[in-house]
Amino acid sequence: MRIVFRTDSSWSIGAGHLMRCLCLADRLVARGHEALFLTRPAEGDLIAEIEARGFSAIRLPGAASEVEDADRCLALTAGGRVDWVVVDHYDLGAAWEARMRTGARALLAIDDLGRAHATDLILDQNLANPLHEGYRGFAGRALLGPGYALIRPGFGTLRAASLGRRTGRIGRILVSMGGTDPVDYTPTALRGLQALDRSDLMVDVVIGRNTRNRETVEALCRTLPGATLHVQRADMETLIAAADLAIGAGGTSVWERCVLGCPALIVSLAPNQVALAQGVADAGAALDLGWHAEAGGDRIAETLRRLSPDTVMRMSDRAADICNGSGADHVTDAMGWS
Repeated sequence: MRIVFRTDSSWSIGAGHLMRCLCLADRLVARGHEALFLTRPAEGDLIAEIEARGFSAIRLPGAASEVEDADRCLALTAGGRVDWVVVDHYDLGAAWEARMRTGARALLAIDDLGRAHATDLILDQNLANPLHEGYRGFAGRALLGPGYALIRPGFGTLRAASLGRRTGRIGRILVSMGGTDPVDYTPTALRGLQALDRSDLMVDVVIGRNTRNRETVEALCRTLPGATLHVQRADMETLIAAADLAIGAGGTSVWERCVLGCPALIVSLAPNQVALAQGVADAGAALDLGWHAEAGGDRIAETLRRLSPDTVMRMSDRAADICNGSGADHVTDAMGWS
């Protein structure tokens, strides 16, 4: 099959849409299929990451309406058969999808907004929530829940070892606010750990190569005992498996942490992350610190001081129950079924 992905990344959009598409593309290629990306350049984009992973990335021209965007995509793919179009983009919806139907056998929308879609498959990897009601009248097949979360195979490989080493004690913390950290929250988290005043604590800090606050983060890491800065780590599963607890955003990384049973303090950096963070907290797998502007470093320090080993272990167990890392296989199976 030939699969075309339409997604974007930037400082404002973030990296999550692109990274989950890359995960699915990797799995499809492993099964012998061909993948191509259509994406619009923007400040802080990760087009270089697409190409570094071995995929072709065709750059689209500037802003356009949904129909104009679809027409450009159709023109760029008209030279060959397209079996599937995968779209992961909040600004592209049913109008774009209906237009793209003229040039592809089938369509998959990756979304979490509970919108109407003109596709064959919908993938919403969030826990059950009221937004899922928006798919009730969908004529195709809806893949709902973390069982379909698009997670790289390396996470599943480390799952047993990661779960087996957990004791509930916190000696190593991972700080990772996604590929772009659009609201510059990483410095807030590091100041919270400084306020904790634990010289024995090991801290892994992960930022993307395009993170705007890199100099500030580097300076804070130099003053925080036990801190190590990692830029654009390709093997996040190694750091998550080694962490006793993570401080992270409410995006796709939530499911990566669940696969490895890593408890977390979740901060919402964008409106679409709020319900996800609340759902995971309600399931007992994490603590929801709320909206980033209200989750200061003092809240992080105080929350960590209150955590007991028993609470941390319960969070780990609940997290591992949510997601086991096999979602990409389930999605590719569904694409073969449609």
